[in-house]
Amino acid sequence: MGCIANYIYNKIIIKNENFIGVFIGGVGSGKSYCGISLGQEYQKKYPKAKIWIIFQYNELLDLLIRGKKNQIKKGDVVIYEEMGITADHRAFWSLPNKIIKQITQIARNRNFAFLMNLPFLSLIDKDVKPLIHFVFETVHKDVKRKVVSAKCFKSSVNYRDGKTYFKYPSIFVNDEKKYYRIGKINFNHPAKVFTNCNMIDLKDYEKQKDAFNDATYIQLQKEGAKLELKKKGKSRTSKIDTQKIVDDILKNPLPFISHNKNYDIINIDKIKFDCDLGLNNARHVKRVLEAKLKIGMNSDYRKDGGRINLKN
Repeated sequence: MGCIANYIYNKIIIKNENFIGVFIGGVGSGKSYCGISLGQEYQKKYPKAKIWIIFQYNELLDLLIRGKKNQIKKGDVVIYEEMGITADHRAFWSLPNKIIKQITQIARNRNFAFLMNLPFLSLIDKDVKPLIHFVFETVHKDVKRKVVSAKCFKSSVNYRDGKTYFKYPSIFVNDEKKYYRIGKINFNHPAKVFTNCNMIDLKDYEKQKDAFNDATYIQLQKEGAKLELKKKGKSRTSKIDTQKIVDDILKNPLPFISHNKNYDIINIDKIKFDCDLGLNNARHVKRVLEAKLKIGMNSDYRKDGGRINLKN
């Protein structure tokens, strides 16, 4: 893990660049602790670095706004926890990509490390993947040793075809004058007490994480209840309105009747437009009206040539 911390240090402090890393893996595989552990290892190399652990998108925006007391400085580390939970199902797919694009633009002159965890890498668009420097895939968690093993992949971009490949990185050992491929990296359990961080210790982190999860569950419960009420309300309203629309049209049906060569039918487009109905409700109204007026294409209703006779 020290070699990755050195890599981050060289990119940010020496080369004035940024670093973006993504942790992927199953639920409970240790992605969160791996990110914190890597941040703490980097702090050993650069003690001035402050670790910011955030759970929501607006927290990230607050850190990026200049002039505020709490803002990102050169060499800091931002760890975005549970990114997928902070957005609804539609926004979830685009949120990671928007964040990476924005971070890449801002980090040109702010120079900080950005770590996040996701369920799987496919959430990242192909045009955004080249902006990621490392991907860590958790594969094994040793509870007794308090160590998480993760596969390590470094991005390699083919600028001719625009494709991104993630390959095992290599490290050069000066003493042996050789390159060695890095297959897996062991992430130690993070220190219980945090140094230069927006949270005090692991207990404080778990407490804030639980509070965030509870608030998210409550919000989802409220949204689910609203959705159920909305569905029930729509169902009842749809039936009442449909019957009322049929009764109103029967008072003067001629404007809604289209005359074909052999038979008359109800104009479904006029029903949709005049009555502000969806396609399914308009079809239902059309069927009921044609049955009552005994017109339309259905053979059961096509008496007298399928023509309507409204003469007094």
